[in-house]
Amino acid sequence: MIRKKLLFFMSLTAMTAIFTGCLNSGGNRASYSYYAVMVYNPEIMDLTMNAPEPLLVPELQGKVKEGDCMRASYTIDFDNQPTGSLYYTATNVSIYPLNKRTLRIEGGDMIDDHNDSINNIRQIFGEIYFDGKIFVIADQQGNANQLYKLEAICNPDSVDENGIHTVYLKSKKDNETSGDSKTSVSTEEAIDMNPMLAAYGKDSIYSLNKEVIFRYVNFNLKYQSGTVDGAPVYRSYGNSPITVLSLKK
Repeated sequence: MIRKKLLFFMSLTAMTAIFTGCLNSGGNRASYSYYAVMVYNPEIMDLTMNAPEPLLVPELQGKVKEGDCMRASYTIDFDNQPTGSLYYTATNVSIYPLNKRTLRIEGGDMIDDHNDSINNIRQIFGEIYFDGKIFVIADQQGNANQLYKLEAICNPDSVDENGIHTVYLKSKKDNETSGDSKTSVSTEEAIDMNPMLAAYGKDSIYSLNKEVIFRYVNFNLKYQSGTVDGAPVYRSYGNSPITVLSLKK
């Protein structure tokens, strides 16, 4: 059945979760809080809310569209599910929409107006069912109520000895604030990695009750930590490449 989770993909991604799993339970029901992406599902010819697995969410009918990215809280009542459904139905659904940026493939020096320093990348999280999206939390310094937006660039000129490309994460202010005191600001957004999957991805096959074809790509990640003489300075995230993957359409 499609509803079975492909847990092996979690180890492929080399990513960490900000929050996962069961928050509380009672009887044969459980409540969860997770990142999610709204994805068109050809098996049911409708949208599913894809978290660790695709879910039916009739409560969101008309409130979301394909490609929406969010944090979602929901409940699954395992004793009260539609008969014959391929997927679990989630209820008590609450969502917090997140901005989505699309990765660009662009060579050169990458000097643009995204020049605000990123202190640290706190979390990167992805799932096979996220349709090529990942979720990023970047820590920065700014005035109270300061908002930032992210930019992701894959530079085809930057390839390591193993043939793995580098993705550069940059940031700029998204609003105007004033004041001298600085505070810690977290920017939480989704990045659509499909342009990189299309350009450099590879197909692979896994069998779990049925044959599953997925597309994946490895990349190194660097984030702009400052500037020197007007040129961006980058810091590496982690010591090993990250893998993003998606079910093959």
